[in-house]
Amino acid sequence: MTDSWFSNFWRSSSMRKSISEEDKAVIGISAFEIASLMSKVLNVWYCLRVNQVIHLKEEIKHSIGIRKLVSDDEDHLIDLAVAEITQNVQYVAKSVARLGKRCSDPVYHFLEGVFDEPFEIDLNWSVWIYKVKKMERKVKKMERFVAVTAQLHQELEILAHYEQDHRRIEGNMNVNQMKLLEIRQKVLWQRQEVNYLRESSPWIRTYDYTVRLLLRSLFTVVERIKRTFGLIQQKSVLDCLLAIHQSENSSSLDQMRSKKKQSKLHFQLKNMGLLYNVESFKECITGRNESPILSSCKPTNNMFQKEDYVNDPQRITFVLVYKPKLLDGSPSTLGHLALANLYANIIILIEKLSNYPQYISPEAREDLYSMLTTSIRASLRAKLKFFDRTCSGLSSFVASELSSQLKRKLEWLAPLAHNMIKWQSERNIEKQGMIQKTNILLLQTLYFADQVKTETDIVELLTGLTYISRFGREINDKALFDSH
Repeated sequence: MTDSWFSNFWRSSSMRKSISEEDKAVIGISAFEIASLMSKVLNVWYCLRVNQVIHLKEEIKHSIGIRKLVSDDEDHLIDLAVAEITQNVQYVAKSVARLGKRCSDPVYHFLEGVFDEPFEIDLNWSVWIYKVKKMERKVKKMERFVAVTAQLHQELEILAHYEQDHRRIEGNMNVNQMKLLEIRQKVLWQRQEVNYLRESSPWIRTYDYTVRLLLRSLFTVVERIKRTFGLIQQKSVLDCLLAIHQSENSSSLDQMRSKKKQSKLHFQLKNMGLLYNVESFKECITGRNESPILSSCKPTNNMFQKEDYVNDPQRITFVLVYKPKLLDGSPSTLGHLALANLYANIIILIEKLSNYPQYISPEAREDLYSMLTTSIRASLRAKLKFFDRTCSGLSSFVASELSSQLKRKLEWLAPLAHNMIKWQSERNIEKQGMIQKTNILLLQTLYFADQVKTETDIVELLTGLTYISRFGREINDKALFDSH
């Protein structure tokens, strides 16, 4: 968006009081959609909290499942996280743009495309960003809105049930009057409860108020994404820039001018991540200056990218690179092949059966076998034939070893399967306006897992399960006999 558009956007806020509240449309039944959007904003904000980011980075670093099946490149995994979080922001932004057309203030009628390139830096955006403390207050407000709207949905269903009973009883000529009065009282109380919840929810808020809240929250979220994942090297870059200023300005007058420039530089880096106009630094980045003092200034994280000098040839900015195509996954991933949920359910069922192998019924084996894909079945048959030839005299000791191996593999594979199911179920719950609590990202699931590697692990699990179930009763009977 152009600078003039953002300038007009901000200045118009001072004129909003001239639009009477009576002229502004209220949310009404769209409160449920609004609550769902707020839920998405809250979920993204939760993902960007310090403890969540630390937990994510630790899991990326130490998760055997992620490193074996997804990738062992930490930068690539972080890119996947940023791409998913940013895509969630863009989904909300599209809905906010559509709701903006219902606002009374025409400034909200042209929000399309504002977040198409979310990491492009524009100083005019800074006026829309909430301070951290204020954002946390807005988060609590949106949490209340979401919770109250969810309760409103339940109470409306109860009210509809009471009103249906009232109409049925009222139409019955032989009904007891006390029973009729009782149901009427229930309807009255329930209507009062519904009205109270409506007043506490977005139902009676205006589109202008709600869109503004969501829009400013989105700007704040984008800024937090940039600060969390994109400005990792901010301190070192700042030190380099200040060193450049000090080396190029030796006189006292130049030092004073340099301090002013440094103050401005501090402010811009702190608020927007914008690198100030420094010719020497530009030469360093573009390779025309090989000064050893500046050699450490060049960004090494692949999430930085030098912009072309389109509008201002004297300015260099570093932005977080948004890579939406990463979420499509390569053709070899389970998500791309629409197999992630199926394989997750297979792994979870194997986990359940492995806990009590001696009680696996023919029906359970049939259910599990019916879930297997053609490729897994073929690999399993070949694997079992090999075991039958080489391990025909399988002992209970070997079966116990297979059981231990199966459990060790499930320790790192099962969490990805459970996360896959949780991720999917949370999206279904979110449609009902509920807040997500676990903040699971796709890289923590089987979505980006390699098909061949995952199928190999599943076949190994099935092989182990087959033999420990075959000898499980023998092991159990022997243990029981020894105990006597």
